[in-house]
Amino acid sequence: MPPKRYSHRLISRYGEYVVSVPHKGMVDDVWIAGSLSGPSKLKHMNITLVPSKRVKTPSIKEALANIECKVIDSRDYGDHTFFIGEVVAYTYNRDTYRNHEPIPTAEFLAHIAWNKFITFSGEVLMPRK
Repeated sequence: MPPKRYSHRLISRYGEYVVSVPHKGMVDDVWIAGSLSGPSKLKHMNITLVPSKRVKTPSIKEALANIECKVIDSRDYGDHTFFIGEVVAYTYNRDTYRNHEPIPTAEFLAHIAWNKFITFSGEVLMPRK
């Protein structure tokens, strides 16, 4: 994460963060979150912040999962900082996971390029060996 990012300052200051796993219907909110800076962007988003279980950083109610992390190390690589976090708690939408594995058709959202996102297909691939 570039040090100029508002999120970088927060993670550095508080030593924690939450990774929220979005679904297809959150694409506009994901774009806003990644494109605008600072807390004022929240008024442009349709998300609900809720208390997390073990960190003070809030989780996103609408997310398919929220992974709460405490920073255990950070390393600078060029113009970015790599934050290493220990997962201290998590919450997830039970309708989108089966036996602690994500259901591929649950419309998980992934970023693939500048302003392009993709959902997972229903095809599950496993290595031969």
